[in-house]
Amino acid sequence: MQRGRSLLLLLSLFLVTALLAAACGGGSSKAPESTAKPGAEPIVLGAVASLTGNQTSTGQHMLNGIKLAIEEWNSKGGVNGRPIKLEVVDDASQPSGAVNAFNKLIAEKKPAAVFGPNFSNFILAMEPYVKQAGVPVLTGSTAPKITQIGNPWFFRLRTNDAIVGKLAVTFAVKEMGAKKIGLLYVAGDYGAGATNVIKTTLEQLGTPPIGIEVYNPEDKDMTAQLLNLSKKGADIIIPWSYPPDAGLILTQANQLGLKTKFLCGPAYGTPEVFNLAKEATNGKFILMDFIIGEDQKTQAWAKALKEKTKDDANFVSGAYYDGTNILLTAIQKAGTKPEDLRQALLATKGFKGIIGEFNFDNNGDGLRQVYIAEVKNQKPTLVKLIKEEK
Repeated sequence: MQRGRSLLLLLSLFLVTALLAAACGGGSSKAPESTAKPGAEPIVLGAVASLTGNQTSTGQHMLNGIKLAIEEWNSKGGVNGRPIKLEVVDDASQPSGAVNAFNKLIAEKKPAAVFGPNFSNFILAMEPYVKQAGVPVLTGSTAPKITQIGNPWFFRLRTNDAIVGKLAVTFAVKEMGAKKIGLLYVAGDYGAGATNVIKTTLEQLGTPPIGIEVYNPEDKDMTAQLLNLSKKGADIIIPWSYPPDAGLILTQANQLGLKTKFLCGPAYGTPEVFNLAKEATNGKFILMDFIIGEDQKTQAWAKALKEKTKDDANFVSGAYYDGTNILLTAIQKAGTKPEDLRQALLATKGFKGIIGEFNFDNNGDGLRQVYIAEVKNQKPTLVKLIKEEK
């Protein structure tokens, strides 16, 4: 008898609790639409990144941005109930390694899309294989050629150097008062592509460059090139480099005691350049894809990135973070079939990311802007944001 009453009491309490929960919870007790389904097949994304070699810092920045975005999506249930899985293959900091890594991803992991390296010569080496594979490849590399060769699978996450070069010249001539501009660039598609645009734009303005110097990616001493431009009377030098050699160039210019002003390409805004060149960065102007402003959005993102990865926010992690969110939003709308996904990426308009607002054109270019920063106390300070005039 006593046992029966106890069971009846427990049943009554259970029913009352359930009714109260239903009454108080309302619609909020319903699982969100994106909640991952048990046993759901993951959405596989690939990444070709430098895990070894002399470009590992850039590879790590890239992966930090991608992984943070994926973690945020997975914490909310993934995409349409499916978790996201990232597969990474090392390119060993070599163009040939990038080709091997991409082909390995396609053959073994079958990714819906691939995040390509941040280096133009790596991407251009991959180009025929990307076209053959027929999957979207998102990259932060900026050589104009990438989106001009007719490969429909490339999507650029930073501003095309053809645009940045023109904006750089406008700022140098009209706002820095440059009359004698010298150009210095690293050999290869990345450096040559931007420098050719700058040279052509200067010629159109009636102020052709007073000198153009080039060096090889493996070079460690660029003092001869710097002295040549100085002897020709350059009042501004516009250098276009990769991060490791950018730090060397600023250090060597400082050691030579050059008083010439510098308006530097985007690689000069990376943490490794500041770590290497230190006080030699002061007073330099840099064309930057991203700079932390006073807005809460970028500050909150930079804080989250630092907490999760111990990495300081920079344009590489910002570009690939934005690219991951753009890609996953497109998958959420269109699924993972290659052509459907490609069309959804092309249709991306007005996407307000961390580094800017993305509006993809038919060539796969998403941004048309650049930040101008001046380095003070070894930190870039925003001067202004300039955009391509339509």
